[in-house]
Amino acid sequence: MIKTILITGASSGIGRQVATQAAQQGHQLILVARRLEKLTELAEYLFDEYHTASLVVKCDLTDHEQIERMVTKAIQRFKRIDVLINCAGFGSFKSYKKYSYEDYQQMFETNTLATMYVSQLIANHMEKMKNGHIIIVASVAGKIATSSSTLYSATKFALIGFANALRLELSKSNVAVTTINFGPVKTEFFEHDSDSKKYYNRIKWIALDVEDAARTIVNQFSDKHFIQREINLPSYFGYLSNLYQLFPKIGDFLASHLANFK
Repeated sequence: MIKTILITGASSGIGRQVATQAAQQGHQLILVARRLEKLTELAEYLFDEYHTASLVVKCDLTDHEQIERMVTKAIQRFKRIDVLINCAGFGSFKSYKKYSYEDYQQMFETNTLATMYVSQLIANHMEKMKNGHIIIVASVAGKIATSSSTLYSATKFALIGFANALRLELSKSNVAVTTINFGPVKTEFFEHDSDSKKYYNRIKWIALDVEDAARTIVNQFSDKHFIQREINLPSYFGYLSNLYQLFPKIGDFLASHLANFK
């Protein structure tokens, strides 16, 4: 079944790879990001390679009015949105002492508030259709916090809580909500600042391939796969987060020592 899929953060990283794999399956795409030139280049590539026509929408997701216009434009064009994939976001990994108020504001606006508002608007549309699937790319940092990730972890913990509550509200409308928590992924995500680059150099040996990460997302809206409530990759992070909740003191010790690569 051909579906209409809206992807935020489509210009790079996981979002771009999800768009590519979805185009291979013939789905209709709405590509959303700030960088219009990157989106246009991607849309042209997808058309040339897979004959997929995409709607490109430049949108600053920290501006709620731009979000509203983007959603309206997408619905007017395709009449329905079957799948929303929230990929937009960035990270910064440094001591809590180094963050300014503007840092807090910027990351929450991008990682958390934008995803919440886009999801709210699309959920309203899906409820009327009595069908749909919202996928929120969070992070294992939203399950297990480590040092030098105070701000990033906070934005992702909030997203997971939002998704869990939204899932309950939408359950009677045949609208699914899936949270996907990745560990480090091999993308330009870690190019944000020098601290993040140094962190990535220490953990790149455990980083996921972006193609595998994207395939996990695409499988969730494939007709042949069972829709999951939550996915943690690598899978052992899911088990670790459960142990962290059951044995918090031991969890703190492990997070401070074994899992502290910053």
